[in-house]
Amino acid sequence: MFYWLHRHLDINIFQYISFRAGVSFFIAFILTMYLMPKFIKWAKAKKASQPIYEHAPQGHQAKVGTPTMGGVVFISSTIIATLLTAKLSNVYVIAGLFCLALFSLIGMQDDYSKISKEKNWVIICYNGTQSLIAMRLLKAKGFTNIDHLEGGLEAYLSL
Repeated sequence: MFYWLHRHLDINIFQYISFRAGVSFFIAFILTMYLMPKFIKWAKAKKASQPIYEHAPQGHQAKVGTPTMGGVVFISSTIIATLLTAKLSNVYVIAGLFCLALFSLIGMQDDYSKISKEKNWVIICYNGTQSLIAMRLLKAKGFTNIDHLEGGLEAYLSL
């Protein structure tokens, strides 16, 4: 959009990358500040919070009820700001937007699997080695929502 303004209104400052980067930052920041409270209210109403394993350390238990998937707001704000300020004929801008969108889809799928009503399974062993191997084997066989206790019971009991 800024290149359009530069071309049609002949305002030279719109072509400088430092100006566009600054404006892009502020657009993304203002969008995030506007959208995040609305998203948090929506996520709390939908009970879109990441489940916390009941045997997790006490520090993790404080996170119960915290909404998840907030990255959607950050990614959306970044993409909108980029579309408004970047030179969209630049192949690197398009490639960057494409990568950002694909990686955000991976994060969204991960967060969605956590908040869906599917049961999460945690594999535990004494030092974490066997549980890691078992988790990887089960995931290779197509099982989902499986994790292991990193460091095993040994690390958990030393907390």
